[in-house]
Amino acid sequence: MMISLLIMMMFYYMGFSFLLLFFIIMVLNIIINFQMCDFINYSLIVDNLSFILILLTLLLGIYMLLSSLSYKYFMNNYNWFNMLFFCLMYLVFLSFFVNNFFYFYLLFEFSIIPMFFLISGWGYSVYRLESGLYMFIYTLLTSLPFLLYLINYNMANSLNFFYKYVVFTMSSFMGNIWLMMMMLVFLVKLPIYFLHLWLPNTHVDAPLVGSMVLAGVLLKLGSYGLFKLLMISFIDFSFLMNYFISISIIGSMIVSFLCMRQVDMKSLVAYSSVVHMGIIILGLYSFSYISLLGVIFMMCAHGICSSCMFYMLNLSYNSFNSRSLIVMRGNTIISPILMIWWLMVSISNMGFPPMFNFYSELLIIIGSINFNKTIMYFLFMVLMFSGMYSIFFYTVFNHGNIKMINNYINISMCDNLIFLLHIIPLLLFMLLMNFFI
Repeated sequence: MMISLLIMMMFYYMGFSFLLLFFIIMVLNIIINFQMCDFINYSLIVDNLSFILILLTLLLGIYMLLSSLSYKYFMNNYNWFNMLFFCLMYLVFLSFFVNNFFYFYLLFEFSIIPMFFLISGWGYSVYRLESGLYMFIYTLLTSLPFLLYLINYNMANSLNFFYKYVVFTMSSFMGNIWLMMMMLVFLVKLPIYFLHLWLPNTHVDAPLVGSMVLAGVLLKLGSYGLFKLLMISFIDFSFLMNYFISISIIGSMIVSFLCMRQVDMKSLVAYSSVVHMGIIILGLYSFSYISLLGVIFMMCAHGICSSCMFYMLNLSYNSFNSRSLIVMRGNTIISPILMIWWLMVSISNMGFPPMFNFYSELLIIIGSINFNKTIMYFLFMVLMFSGMYSIFFYTVFNHGNIKMINNYINISMCDNLIFLLHIIPLLLFMLLMNFFI
């Protein structure tokens, strides 16, 4: 406890330089000392999935620190902003380390608190407090059934992630009801269609770092929790599998159409996350090793790609003072360099080779064919529509007539460095395939 307080005090007075150094030391320490399934103590463990997500979180954390550096002299209460960000990342790290469901639940819920203050305190819109409360209430209400399950389950069994023999003493029908109620807390955090209404508003009103951490890290907590929950149960999931897969795929198709009709660019990227999360749900419930591998890859690829898109949108917003596609046109003439970066990110978002998203989608398709061949037709339609709105987004923003002549997007060396640090992992993350196969 004293060490944590000392770290927080040092960060408060030293600011960005200390936190960046702290993140780099953590990355090196984890890489050097990592061993598969190396037990740290009774409640902390690192497995393959946790290791990948911890590296993803550390990588995105460095991106967010670099992106917030340019606002150091313009942001109110910058030190408090970084303190909340540090607390949020610390809670996320611990969430990926713990091997106990109760500890994971506590950290999972506590991570909402710093995010709420980041949105309500430093958001752009006057509705930022409403969006923060929307997210807070959605998460809180859906987490109560999971807490009741933990209390009931702890009376008879262990809450350890590696205790695989989960036995429900109740009937099959009641078991499915309980299981569906338990999954709600993770399905909201993903989010699945029908439970996604909080996400677009939260992204639109959140600050840059808030959008980056929400899309890149916090949504992965829902995928991670659902992954762990599915892996430790021997319950018959056939009833719930068909139900959730149908909702996710049909919902992804509907949201893809919404993306093609969006005018607000930030809202478009937020809805794009819902489409990709629907594909992740299909891969999770297919219960194939290949599809689960594709899910892990898509979690990493989507986190990096969406983080880069939000950073580019914020850079364009500072120049145009608008997020509307009606106003933001002709970027090829205004900033050819930014147009090239947009091209790289757009082909990554639509799952085009050689980007990492392509391999993740390919693995999910291969793994899901054995589960249900009929669902593949709908999945191909989702992927086709995903490519269509990505092309639409890129074309409208970068081409066409310039609406505002006096605009100029100033791209610094730091901006180009952040773009490059996003694109390189999307090209080289495929090397991690040997880590799982």
